[in-house]
Amino acid sequence: MFNGGAIIDLEISYWIVAKGLTPADLGIKLSKDDLRALRLGFKTLLPYSAIKPFKDIENKARKVLAQSSFEFCKMKRRFVPIGRIEKTVNTLQDLETSFNVAVNSLLTSYSEIRQSQAPIFEDLVVALWKKIDHERSEYASFLEYHNAFMTRLNAAYPAPEALKSRYSFRYMVYRIDTPEKESIQEAARITANEEANKVREFYAEVINSARSSVREGAERILEVINSGQQVKGQTLASLKRVFSTWKTMDFLGDENLLRQIEATERNILNTYSADDLKTNDQVLGTFRDALAGVVDSAALVKARDFDNPVNMFTALGVRKFNLED
Repeated sequence: MFNGGAIIDLEISYWIVAKGLTPADLGIKLSKDDLRALRLGFKTLLPYSAIKPFKDIENKARKVLAQSSFEFCKMKRRFVPIGRIEKTVNTLQDLETSFNVAVNSLLTSYSEIRQSQAPIFEDLVVALWKKIDHERSEYASFLEYHNAFMTRLNAAYPAPEALKSRYSFRYMVYRIDTPEKESIQEAARITANEEANKVREFYAEVINSARSSVREGAERILEVINSGQQVKGQTLASLKRVFSTWKTMDFLGDENLLRQIEATERNILNTYSADDLKTNDQVLGTFRDALAGVVDSAALVKARDFDNPVNMFTALGVRKFNLED
């Protein structure tokens, strides 16, 4: 099914530098029913600048992976075609380095940044105390409220030695190769048992996921056209990426869909701009018909797609990917 490639599993985690507010923080008492109906928000323990580098790096990493890969079985993992593996992995390596540099920078300045927040919380406690209904409050004095608030606040900060464990940039790359002839022959011998059904179900899920991406991309633009809105250039670029990724995946048995996609690219996407679609009703009508053809073809699941899954499912050998292979 795949002409070689890799499955990439990307996991990024970092401390959100926030802690949920409690009724006690606000000097009020709430029942369990009240708490189920209300969300009190968060205390921001560090300024936004402390989390922004990690958000930016995660966004870049996921964007790079999304643009060079294809959804794999509705899971978080992504399939990267063989021609895009090295560039994608190299970019992830660079982003991992930037992530670790940002972690070390935060560790170095953690105490200083935390101290810079202290005056803000001191002012907040004073402001909150002025708004508290003291007759219904559990605190008899400002000092009692202040000390309780600060105790909870300080407990929300991880210790410096534990902070690093809150941050992780991890990706696993598994190479998928076309198996040797003997592997295919061995696989063919299991087609009569339950394993064949598992392969068939897996294949059906993957190919339907691929078709869904193509169909949904075309349907979104059809909705825009049918509603009388203008098709934007970035929307056309997005559809081009979807088509390109699908063709790179090289799904067998989809000759009709391939013809529809290539015709749409040749007659519209590679010929006309978004401005042309805005001013030329004939071109827009042709585009609408082409998209409808893509939608119909992508929605058509042929029985033959799953009749002989072992011969079509060539990605039977999975191993950890090494760029030197």
